[in-house]
Amino acid sequence: MIKGLMGTGSVMISGGDISVPYVNMHTETPMQGMMRVWGTEIQVFAGTGWMNMPSIYATVKLTPDAEELINWARQKRDEESILKVLAEKHPTVADAVDAVEQAKTKLKIITELVS
Repeated sequence: MIKGLMGTGSVMISGGDISVPYVNMHTETPMQGMMRVWGTEIQVFAGTGWMNMPSIYATVKLTPDAEELINWARQKRDEESILKVLAEKHPTVADAVDAVEQAKTKLKIITELVS
């Protein structure tokens, strides 16, 4: 039984609660298979006594490939942000950024023509 989810890396999970509701503890004449909340545990009556149900905390995470792609995108975003700030302050950088964009456009047209 999963008690809760925890995020790692780029996954954030919110809105969960690991607390259990209050249930009045009734121990008289339980039936086999009956379940109850006992403190923070979920128990099942096995016919002769109460047994704690095993529980785990699941972890949700991205694949290594997804993590790598997110890190790559983050790096590109940061590089573009730095270039934008520099281009606003320095006309030479702005000209170089424009030249790169024009070269990308030309490359796209050429690759479409030869494909």
